[in-house]
Amino acid sequence: MRHFGAGTVAFLELDDNTRKLVYGNDPDGKELVFTDDPVASETETQRFIPNSCKYVIVYTMQMSQESMRRSPTITGSQTTTLAYRRLEEVQRSTQDFLTGLGYQGLGESSTNALGIAPAFGVLAGLGEMSRLNRVISPEYGPMMRISKILTDLPVATDKPIDAGIMEFCKHCKKCAEACPSEALSFDDEPTWEVRGGWNNPGHKAYFEDATKCMTYWREVAGSNCGICFSVCPFAKKDKAWIHEWVKMGTSVAPFADSFFRSMDDAFGYGVKASSEDWWSLDLPEYGVDSNQSVTG
Repeated sequence: MRHFGAGTVAFLELDDNTRKLVYGNDPDGKELVFTDDPVASETETQRFIPNSCKYVIVYTMQMSQESMRRSPTITGSQTTTLAYRRLEEVQRSTQDFLTGLGYQGLGESSTNALGIAPAFGVLAGLGEMSRLNRVISPEYGPMMRISKILTDLPVATDKPIDAGIMEFCKHCKKCAEACPSEALSFDDEPTWEVRGGWNNPGHKAYFEDATKCMTYWREVAGSNCGICFSVCPFAKKDKAWIHEWVKMGTSVAPFADSFFRSMDDAFGYGVKASSEDWWSLDLPEYGVDSNQSVTG
């Protein structure tokens, strides 16, 4: 999957709890039903998932920091669109590979279908939830998208991680300060209390006000917004010492989180970049730094 273009890959086994993260219905309205049938199938109203497909392949796609820094513009908006398209390419290739091995690969029928990708990403150890109410990974920060495939191929499973990311978010609040719609939480601690019917209850998080967020999207017609992603101290592609210290030191020295946030500000990161200047940048393929990845 790395060869096909995935950023990071992890594995999770479905049990009575994690199966709840699979949607009851896909975005197209089809009901998702687990069955003892050996092979997946679907009708005009239902998709049948074999109980044998109890493993979840969770994988990420890195996004371009340079284009996201142009948010909220069309240049910034296409950052997300391109990542989702590349996830689809990885899904198709992985499904072909699994079929060649004699196993099934049940992927998303459309973007963000099948199940709750951030939850699968956290439980599989690809990152932690954050003040953005999105997953932040040690490798890419928030500059990634997550997808998943169910399979009956037996795999060794992974576990959640503690990289100090959520702890850092408690003190940073840079994304909340930069949010033009004031949709992000300034609370010191995550909470069980959701902020609206659009949030899933049952987990502790920094819940965003999606109504404010989406209203701002409508105001910047033709574009979405990624300002909170681009200003995050974990979103930086460079190898400056301050960011290495943030990633390594926050878990063992949380008292220094405010200092690291201040240093991130001092270096001038998170400042909105010119959309026109993007055209003259000498960027790598897809605008992403392929050296900013994992080994092995």
